[in-house]
Amino acid sequence: MAIEVLDSYVKDADIESTNNFRISDAYDNQMFEDIFYDQIEQGNLITTDYNSLTWNFYYKTRQTPNKFDFNKINIYGSKKLDETVNIELVLKAWVLSNISDRSIESLKKYFDYTVEFLLMSDFFSKSKLDFCNEFLMSNDDRKRWNLCIPILNLLDFLDNSSFDDYYKLLIQIKASINVENVSGQTRELPNVKDVLVISQIVDNFENNLEYKSDDYYVFFPIILWWKLTNIIPMRPSEFVSINKNALSIENGKFYISLPRIKIRKNSRRIQIVNKIAIPEEIYTLIKDYLFATNNDNERNNLFSVKGISKKLPVSSRYLDLNYEIMSRLLNRFYDSIVTVRYKAIFEEKVRLNDTRHFAFINLMRQGYHPVEIARLGGHTSLQAQYHYQQHLDYWVEFETLQLLYSTSKSIFDNDGGEHYPINIDFILNKVVHPIEPTYKAKLELGYCTDPLMLCRTKDCINCPNWGIDLDEFNAKKNIIKKRLQELESNIDKALTSLKKLYEITLNDCFNDDEFSNLNPLFQKELFNARLKLDEEQSKLSKFKYNILKGKIYAN
Repeated sequence: MAIEVLDSYVKDADIESTNNFRISDAYDNQMFEDIFYDQIEQGNLITTDYNSLTWNFYYKTRQTPNKFDFNKINIYGSKKLDETVNIELVLKAWVLSNISDRSIESLKKYFDYTVEFLLMSDFFSKSKLDFCNEFLMSNDDRKRWNLCIPILNLLDFLDNSSFDDYYKLLIQIKASINVENVSGQTRELPNVKDVLVISQIVDNFENNLEYKSDDYYVFFPIILWWKLTNIIPMRPSEFVSINKNALSIENGKFYISLPRIKIRKNSRRIQIVNKIAIPEEIYTLIKDYLFATNNDNERNNLFSVKGISKKLPVSSRYLDLNYEIMSRLLNRFYDSIVTVRYKAIFEEKVRLNDTRHFAFINLMRQGYHPVEIARLGGHTSLQAQYHYQQHLDYWVEFETLQLLYSTSKSIFDNDGGEHYPINIDFILNKVVHPIEPTYKAKLELGYCTDPLMLCRTKDCINCPNWGIDLDEFNAKKNIIKKRLQELESNIDKALTSLKKLYEITLNDCFNDDEFSNLNPLFQKELFNARLKLDEEQSKLSKFKYNILKGKIYAN
């Protein structure tokens, strides 16, 4: 079977509006100094002094240096964006936080836009907010995009509620931009089918993984990354820094402690959660790994670089996992496992920070209060949730496809045969293999395969005993299409209600410093909205499955 892979992991991908690190990482400058000296070792950086006010990188498409000039902001001297971190240190750390996934040329462009905006706003001064708004609105979409995206990335890195006004402004302006006018500069979340592919592959890979094998030692971080960061919204920098003593048990519950430094300036007074409950399955998974790697006592964090280096070359000066190594490891997993072993076809790779998006969206989807979501995500501000709220429909689409798939069977054959990508054509032709029913009771639309006709649902088409022949399907396509549109419309309405609730509470929270007490009435409304969405989503997935099943009967 031909392998068809579109590798979207390119270093010149434009900067995203969220960051893989946060400013608390800058309190320990060692993390960013390591990245700095990595760049020197890789031959990308000419400057050898971290404290220099000018960093010169090699311009790979030209034989000239690419200069990052921090003198532009040094005129402000010791002015600080945070109580302990001055602007120069912030910008240096921010540049390095984005360097692993970006070309130097792309990052330099956004660095210049960032400096331009910082000077224009007098470093996010509230008195300059209206001026910045007018300036942005007076420019074309491309210019607005080039300013909005890196500044949103910087604000996500800073995670400081003092800048909420700017975050909200830039989110609103970004939403108003016609992305067709900035073609080639946008990166959305991966296609939901690509997400389901990696999800099923990780699960299947883990289930068939031999304990203490080379693959176990090398790819355990990938397995845990997928399982843990899809339920707990954490930055990749937090994940790779988890301490090997992070696990605990209290009152029969299992916990993991995350390396989150308490932010000193927190005007919203959101209590960030460092110790988070985890499923026993994940606790056991980590304990088994710690036992398997207990001879690697030199490391400080959970993951054994010695184990990873069995198949991935790692500099001997690294005792602990870092973001750069984890990025390379994920690429190796895609290259050797997803592509070669599973022969999967996909359009885009899931990236390390994508699972953080998934976790935030999923918490919203489950009806968590914005304050609880912020606490679990390590945010001192709620404004980042404006970004995730806009992607709720993405997660609903993923869940619907996941439900449809779980109703049929896994993408993996037990006989070790070929492995296929997930798409509707495949489901139609390969996945659903029902046996021709021995009993058919004619209905107004389709038929019932239960001789007792014990109705399980109000709508026959959502019942597992419902089916339809191909001839009738073709003859009544318009009726079925109309029903499908009604179900999709019901999901849209339920989703809109959930989005509206979040929009209202985010606006209320933004205007009220005393919002930390959870409103029971609002909690009830969230719960009911989630249940309604669950109900409509279940109806849609059952309908789609039964239609697909009915089409196969006549083939």
